[in-house]
Amino acid sequence: MNSGLFHSIAKIESLAAILLAITILLGLSYQTLQRELVIGAQTSDWNTSCSDDRRRGGASFTEDLSTPDAMSFSYATQDDGRHSFAIFLISPPNEETLDLDWFTDVTITASAEGKEKQQFLLYLRDRPQHFIADGDGSSSKYNEAYFELTSQAQTISLPRDCFVVPRWWITEKSVLPEDASPSFSNLEWIEISVCHPNETNSGVVVIDEIRFRGPLITPVNFYKFLFGIWSLLSLPLCVKLYTDVKKARAIRRVRLNQVAKQDSESKTDVMAIAGRGKSAADTQELERYDELSGLLSSFGIQDAIDEALTEVRNGQTQANIILVDIDDMEMLNRTKGMPEGDAMIRQIGGIIEENLPDGHKVCRWNDDKFVILCLGEARDESRILACDLKKLIAEKTSATCSFGVHQLNPINSFEEAYERAAKCVQEAKFNGKNKVVLFNLRTAANPITINYNDPLGQSPTSNLV
Repeated sequence: MNSGLFHSIAKIESLAAILLAITILLGLSYQTLQRELVIGAQTSDWNTSCSDDRRRGGASFTEDLSTPDAMSFSYATQDDGRHSFAIFLISPPNEETLDLDWFTDVTITASAEGKEKQQFLLYLRDRPQHFIADGDGSSSKYNEAYFELTSQAQTISLPRDCFVVPRWWITEKSVLPEDASPSFSNLEWIEISVCHPNETNSGVVVIDEIRFRGPLITPVNFYKFLFGIWSLLSLPLCVKLYTDVKKARAIRRVRLNQVAKQDSESKTDVMAIAGRGKSAADTQELERYDELSGLLSSFGIQDAIDEALTEVRNGQTQANIILVDIDDMEMLNRTKGMPEGDAMIRQIGGIIEENLPDGHKVCRWNDDKFVILCLGEARDESRILACDLKKLIAEKTSATCSFGVHQLNPINSFEEAYERAAKCVQEAKFNGKNKVVLFNLRTAANPITINYNDPLGQSPTSNLV
């Protein structure tokens, strides 16, 4: 990662700190800045009225006793078995509706003379426009909350969450489930209703004020504003970060092309030198060794492999091959560049060559793979050797390797042995990499097939170390 990206990351951290500070500040402001709507006798243009069941032949009685100092009403109900009601209504000025969707708490300061405790229902009657028919005054949505009053003046707090839509209204209007929750966006009446109008009861209620409280900004608008601030601050940095990443990728592509060109020119020079002054034998000797690691090449180890197979088929010795595959080599080349990858190949090749017993041979097979030919050694001894090399590589380098171990036998060719060792390497990588997998000779007729959809990631044909 270049310095431009580091600077961008530092800017991201600074931006995150700024956004966190702004969020905390706005959150505190959101909680502190409140607005109120106070309704009382001194509130201008608010109207009061009463309603009862006398017009329907009932025996309830309600009278508006409001004065310039307080809103008040008296009531008397009878136990006559009828559907009685006695209510006190407060309406906004000029028969308008109010948007009270912002309030979080409503308090009532009032008292009631009569019985020791008087029970009432506070209805905030809303008029949702999407399903209420114009001119139908009976279609108001009832948002209900329960409270009690005594003869002593008190302030009762009713949080917004305690309001519910009564079941009788839902049943009567046959409303959809999405309309069965409280709403306060088009409030047209505040109603105080006697809780048990069918019982014989009477009293006088004095209301000093009704106070609605809520945040200065509605939650939806607050979050929109917060998101807008975040977007405004982060957009220039996102553009800068995108530009830096794009520039870094372009520089990396140029460097990779330069390295590839240099490698191509070096190989061309070597072949030109070999063709100018050396014999065919010299050229063949050059191909026996890998230019990058200095180890035998896949061509150079063929004679040793053929000789080992002949001795195995004649029953003169035992032999095994260990396939070594460097883990995440492609990621290393991509992140740190091909020169770093080449250095890692040389380092791992050197570790393997320095720690091989006498008589064993190693070659760089291709790219990030090595093949070790173990002569005169049982299969378990080769597995132990692979485990030792795995540990040494992990300790001495920043990379790990996956190992596949397979025994050469008189029946199979080297190509078949290599294919099975490669299957073991695949299984080692599938099980987390940096593993040694030993092929099971009892199932040699059935090569390992790894099911990458198997959640256990295990194969019954191998031993995982």
